[in-house]
Amino acid sequence: MLLIKDINRINQYAVDRQEVESEVVDKLGDYLFEQFQWTYKAIALGLFQNFFQAHQDHDFQFERFLLKETPYAMWKHSISTPKWSMEGLFDVYAHINRTYDKSILYDLSDFIRLAGEWIEKSHAQGLKFMEGGFEGKERLKPKPTFQKTQTCPICKSIKIKRVREGSRITTFKCLDPRHEAALKKIESEAKASRDAKKIQNAKRLRELNDLFSIDSPLPGHRARIARENAAPDPRLDQLCWNIIREDVKLRGLERWQLTSDSVMGAIDATFGLPPGGDVSGTTTDSMWILNSIYESVGGAPTNSTLWALQLVALATLVHGGHHTIVECAYPLTRHKVIDYKIGFYSTLTSAVAKSGSMSEHRMNQISNKLRAYDHEAPHVMTWREREYFHLEHTLALEFSGSEAEQLKESKFFNVLNAYSMCAVGRFPSTRQAYNMLSLYHPNLALQFVRLLLEDEEEEFRAIGRDIDQQFDLRVA
Repeated sequence: MLLIKDINRINQYAVDRQEVESEVVDKLGDYLFEQFQWTYKAIALGLFQNFFQAHQDHDFQFERFLLKETPYAMWKHSISTPKWSMEGLFDVYAHINRTYDKSILYDLSDFIRLAGEWIEKSHAQGLKFMEGGFEGKERLKPKPTFQKTQTCPICKSIKIKRVREGSRITTFKCLDPRHEAALKKIESEAKASRDAKKIQNAKRLRELNDLFSIDSPLPGHRARIARENAAPDPRLDQLCWNIIREDVKLRGLERWQLTSDSVMGAIDATFGLPPGGDVSGTTTDSMWILNSIYESVGGAPTNSTLWALQLVALATLVHGGHHTIVECAYPLTRHKVIDYKIGFYSTLTSAVAKSGSMSEHRMNQISNKLRAYDHEAPHVMTWREREYFHLEHTLALEFSGSEAEQLKESKFFNVLNAYSMCAVGRFPSTRQAYNMLSLYHPNLALQFVRLLLEDEEEEFRAIGRDIDQQFDLRVA
């Protein structure tokens, strides 16, 4: 484990990670095409039939929808007719049908994206495109999470009081039992005082309000805005598959900027990941659409092949420069398609196909091949130090391979836990970073404190002594 203070090295983490993830999704697309190309072709046919049916119904104004929406799609291949017409859409389907390389995955992904957009547009017009589509899509999206927190008055660690709707939130308990006891006593006194309405001291009342009345919504689906002066990024053109810039002016990562309220943005910063476009709505669209079409072409909704097919959104959206892996893996993990551990790409297929079928064997093969990338970039935790000595530093812990594996097994890198931690303790301080690490691996947390105590700069040694005393660790 290394304590990193060099901001250039810390910024490089996201750059290195993006390069690795570009290779990962490229390989994942290869494997998905090799194993499931005929099923993907059948699904493309089912989607095209839905588009054609909507085209036949003049109330849908489908051609006008294509004219407006298609330029934002991620089309890979040029075709002879305009893509924003039904004729052009037919040409794209014909390309899928006659092509025998993984480019069919990217065109199928565009079909899925268009279907998701059209489900919402037709619903707004009081029409139905793909029966039950709007309700099915909405059920898969995370709802806003509301939390009420309390803070230990002694060590300032965070503890969750109430959560309703949305993702599960990790409870941050005070690690010192004496502080926990003091907190329970204050809580008990406060409840009795409120119930009896006997609080007379205004100062004490203000303190209790500060302690118990933090009730704030956390973003559910996304917290992002369109970039000002957005422009193509030449580096993405090198990392991602080619697009026709005359038709597609901006990739998703070029178009969107995460706001300070974005939990995904906090995950990116905390784990050294490249910034993206927030939680992938197209992935949740894809989950419902693939399930619906797969059933219509004769597949069982619980068939293990369907779970493997769900990875097409992740493979194509990331390789198209539209989202990052964690943004697509989060909804897939929420709905138990996979069980993703951040930076461990072998887990992208971890929960797929549990039935002992041929699909399970195929996905295990893919997982073994992706395992080669698990340690291609450093596994890190970063934070900002603002509490001590008026410091304003971005710091990082860089874990060795064996330490990262230990944290993986303790679920520190589980994407759901990461969402929980970053929703509560966004951009943590050194003390909060220690607290987060202690929840999953106390021994590594102690090693973290030793690094601080042995640092060459007195300011950081003082931070280590403070944490050592607050939590009575007796490391010093």
